[in-house]
Amino acid sequence: MTRRQRGAITILTASFTLVAVLCMVLVIDSGRLYLAKRDLQRVADVSAIEAVARGADCVSPGALANSYASQAATRNGFDSQAGTLVAECGRLSSSNGERVFTVDATGLQTIRVTLTRPVPASLIAGGLFGGDVTLRAVAVASRGVPLAALTMRTTVASIDSTQATLLNAVLGGLLGGSLSLDALGYNGLVSSQINLFDFLDALKTTLNLSAGGYDQVLGTQVTVGQVLTAGADALSQQSGTASTTAALGAINLLKLATGPTTLILDDVLNLQTGTSYAGADAQVNLFDLLRSSILLANRNSAVASDISLPLAGGGGVALAIKVIEPPQLSAIGNPALAVAEAPTYDGPNRIFVKSSQVRLYTGISLGTVIQVVDNVLNGVLQLASPVTSFLQNALSLNIFSAIDGLLNSVLCGGFLQPTCNSFNVTYAKTLANNVRLDVAVQVGSGEARVTGYSCGPGAAKALTVPAKTSIADLRIGRIGTDTNADGTVSQAESKSAVFANQTLPAASAIPILEFGRQVARPRSCLLTLCSNWEWYKASTNTWVSNRNDATYYPEAGLALRVGSENSGLGMTQQTLTYTAPAEANLPEINASTGPAYKRLQSTPDLLSTLGGLISDINLEAYQSQSSGVVGSLLTTGIGTINGVKDGVQDLVSSVLTPLLTPVLQTLFPALGLGLGISDVGANLSCSSAQGVSLVQ
Repeated sequence: MTRRQRGAITILTASFTLVAVLCMVLVIDSGRLYLAKRDLQRVADVSAIEAVARGADCVSPGALANSYASQAATRNGFDSQAGTLVAECGRLSSSNGERVFTVDATGLQTIRVTLTRPVPASLIAGGLFGGDVTLRAVAVASRGVPLAALTMRTTVASIDSTQATLLNAVLGGLLGGSLSLDALGYNGLVSSQINLFDFLDALKTTLNLSAGGYDQVLGTQVTVGQVLTAGADALSQQSGTASTTAALGAINLLKLATGPTTLILDDVLNLQTGTSYAGADAQVNLFDLLRSSILLANRNSAVASDISLPLAGGGGVALAIKVIEPPQLSAIGNPALAVAEAPTYDGPNRIFVKSSQVRLYTGISLGTVIQVVDNVLNGVLQLASPVTSFLQNALSLNIFSAIDGLLNSVLCGGFLQPTCNSFNVTYAKTLANNVRLDVAVQVGSGEARVTGYSCGPGAAKALTVPAKTSIADLRIGRIGTDTNADGTVSQAESKSAVFANQTLPAASAIPILEFGRQVARPRSCLLTLCSNWEWYKASTNTWVSNRNDATYYPEAGLALRVGSENSGLGMTQQTLTYTAPAEANLPEINASTGPAYKRLQSTPDLLSTLGGLISDINLEAYQSQSSGVVGSLLTTGIGTINGVKDGVQDLVSSVLTPLLTPVLQTLFPALGLGLGISDVGANLSCSSAQGVSLVQ
């Protein structure tokens, strides 16, 4: 029994000894493999850092990235005959909160080095766990670069109830639905800043993009509704405040009005190619982002949006609005690359922002103006007036009618006879059916770009940003080409002409009063008093009793013109300089306070200049091409009707001013279209430019 127990103990001891030996071998092998892997990782790290530090690239002759990395690896004990080395250039982006390397041969800031080396899987003779195992080490190094950001914002600090009503009409029209935000909701959006990193990550989740970085998100076609959802998600990550709650409520209402129109956000938010991961850690104003997205979506629409715009004091006006060029809200990138784009600073690496370019059209009926002209002319064209005397004596034309009214009789040179000879009579008429005032306004984009920066050791960081305000064009008159038999242009035709081309069409003067002649003869005369008139109709070579059926020969008239055909007003250029060390003067990219803003404003004030054009009402005499001397003399005589001119000028000015002032003063600034005003924000981070670092 004892002998059997000693045998069992011997077997157990041998078994435990074998297990202990195996465990020791595993520990030794694991430790050996760990040390080999760590050594390989060290070589990969050193190789990546040296390749980036020496300015390697992947496109120049000699494949410098691979060459520099191989030299560093060899110096640190790597045997290229026994293993492999691959160096790749690329750029960093973000995926689910992590930095992701994407291969891009043109990338200059980031290099990935991958090393592989086979080693024995085990030290036990015969390779108990197989022959060899391949170790792999990956290192990504990035050269720090400065990062600059420019932002173009709306010029309103808050939105009142009047602006909210206008914005509801316009933004709702641009979205294709009905909108009912109050001033509280709009101001919640205006006061909210969201992190660009959070917004793009939320949008990536909304789009179900599992791979790729920010460039893919910005380059993907999205709907306005998806932008709104991502904006709400990014805003929800902040601590709840009254303005945040109001902003979230406003976004929900915006979603209800949103149609299927799509956009690509890269046209609004631009991250320079190769921009580092930190570039997305910037702040953007929520209202500006959403407004810009809506304007961009409308830019993709083939037709203008028709909007009923309410006016202060009641009433309204029908507007057509179209975005000609979308805004570039924000741009982030390496200022060194932007400066290298000299002299135009307009290449692919530019850091550039601009406001949108918007065009408006409306047609205004001047029926009340024409009534005033009727009344004035009925007082002017009397037999005893200077104008009547001129027309009768200088032109040998008989004054036969006032405005659309027939006098009872006219003196005829003859005695008692059955009929008198035919003669020309003057005919004055208002063109009530033709008089519609076409108003077209276009606000060009203000813009700014980085052309210089300072990040040197011991020097204050600074950005140099030339900027210019927008040019506004105003056309008031008749727009379009006569296409109808009566020489008129329909409102639909004028609207089409306004939006048909990249440039705003010219406006011609509008005829509102015309002088001409008709041929008349009396059927009977008693001494020198003739009556029973008939009128000549040239198309049938007959005489008719109804004057309205007779042929009318226009000779001259008065045409209404407002301001200049080609206003092109208000461009101002200025170089804005942002300088630290005061942090508020030029904050870091990720500053929670947002950018430092500077305002560029045209002189004289563009709004006042446009207001002056609106009140610049002119009546011009014109003559028909076939009128000859008679028309020339008529234009001279018509020019003396000062009472008519003064009445029309005052009335048209009183009609236009209250109509366009709300659009110019309220609507445009709320849409980020400050007339001659641009607010440009800047950020600059220099800390990321210090040296080379491993990022993976």
